[in-house]
Amino acid sequence: MLTITKEVDLMNINDIAKIAGVSSMTVSRVINNSGAVGKKTREKIEKIIKENDYLPNVNARNLSSKQSNTIGVIIPDIENPFFASIIKGISSVNDTKNLNTILYNTNSEIEKESKAIDIMIEQRVKGCIICVVSSFKSNENIQRLVDRKIPFILVDRELFNYNYSGLFLDDIYGGYLATKSLIESGHKEIGIITGNFETKNAQDRYLGYLKALKEFSIPINEKYVFKGDFKIESGIEFIETVWKKNSLMTAVFSSNNFMTLGILKELKKLKIKRKLSIISFDDPEYFNILETHISCIKRDVYKMGKDSMNLLLSQIEEPNQIKKFFITPTLDLNGSEKLIKNN
Repeated sequence: MLTITKEVDLMNINDIAKIAGVSSMTVSRVINNSGAVGKKTREKIEKIIKENDYLPNVNARNLSSKQSNTIGVIIPDIENPFFASIIKGISSVNDTKNLNTILYNTNSEIEKESKAIDIMIEQRVKGCIICVVSSFKSNENIQRLVDRKIPFILVDRELFNYNYSGLFLDDIYGGYLATKSLIESGHKEIGIITGNFETKNAQDRYLGYLKALKEFSIPINEKYVFKGDFKIESGIEFIETVWKKNSLMTAVFSSNNFMTLGILKELKKLKIKRKLSIISFDDPEYFNILETHISCIKRDVYKMGKDSMNLLLSQIEEPNQIKKFFITPTLDLNGSEKLIKNN
């Protein structure tokens, strides 16, 4: 739950101690549930706290302990259901561990990612889960966490030439699996809409596409390759600038769910009898709601969120251990991969 607070003139620990007739240290022990406090005294202090709606000063507590009970999560696109499921999985673990979650959306901007890192440092977070903006440029931001010895893991996107703990997908295999399935369904003229090549997962999905074409001796047609950015608008632009201009293309591998949505949106708008077969990366719930029956490369994203949080907790306990895990994706065929021949 996200809350917005403002500073108000509330009583402090010394005020509570004065009303209760005890020391401020005794009040602190009750608030933090630490140290021995008599039952009657504890009940008296708790009653005063409740009656006066006292809230502990979290920032002051963080300063004294040099660390908070908060986990930082930095993601590039809060609108994408993929990241919503990741956050849901992270929060489910934190709820059981009595940990707070602070979320920052970078909107895929390196400057905002830098600001997010500043906030995590200022908040003295216990640890951080990060999906980086760029596999090339984000290391300077990440290095600031390393320098301050703040535990962190990467999720979904790796950094080039750096070895950090994280949870990732075998994206090359995912791209290969999708393209291979289209080929086995009878397609030879297969396009691809890639993600932003600033990220390693976008490059790896493209490499998987190339691997499948090579395996079946299908030459790469550069006209069929559209470099997108994981946004809905990329899917729309692919239809307008690639598919409409290449009449032989019968299928496309879309490298993420949002770009697939853009493709579907634009195809629905156009009144063209020509068909396009699709395999998408990831299968958000709205595919089912819209009854699109899109074939997808799948992974359990909610579990990915849970596993990433558990990996971070392990990293907090063993900060010098590098732990990297790769998920093997699966293919869910729902009919959209089939070759449809026009009469």
